[in-house]
Amino acid sequence: MLLRNATTQVHKDLEAMPVSKIIMSPELTVAVYIDYLCKVYAIHYSIENSVFPVLIEKIADVEKRKKIELIIHDLKTLQASIPLEDSFLDADFRDSVPFCMGMLYVSEGSTLGGQYILKNIQKVLGAQAADATTFLNAYGPRTGSMWKAFTDILSTYDESLSEAEMKEVAAGAVYGFERTSVVFSRILDERNK
Repeated sequence: MLLRNATTQVHKDLEAMPVSKIIMSPELTVAVYIDYLCKVYAIHYSIENSVFPVLIEKIADVEKRKKIELIIHDLKTLQASIPLEDSFLDADFRDSVPFCMGMLYVSEGSTLGGQYILKNIQKVLGAQAADATTFLNAYGPRTGSMWKAFTDILSTYDESLSEAEMKEVAAGAVYGFERTSVVFSRILDERNK
């Protein structure tokens, strides 16, 4: 409950961003989708290389949660360049287990949201992006069960934490949402150039 309460506003702020609206709108274009994939590449690159190693002992299936190769597949299918590893993290990142658990909460939760984006891409872009949605459908029919498995692990983990450690989990989740907003704001900056 602390985690949900701590992230309610930053989650709403992210959903209210123009990029969140356009990716879900009928005005979506292939160019915007490519830009979106480049930004999520930056996010997942950092998570898989900096967060996953911290959590390897706590999340048994963390390797099955990797998505970088899926994003690369989608970009190649759209004949787009693979971006340079544009770091998602900044000096406020902390490599503690609780902080990284909070960040993974954001990353795994976005996989659920990806199902809604996937439906809009299929509807608006259709054949233009038909083979370029592997990232958004990373877990396929297992999306719900993968989320539940993660939240079960998080719940069990939370039971053993002190109040300070619980706040660290929440801080990691807030940080994940805030950094995602920073990366997504770059989409608009670049589109408006």
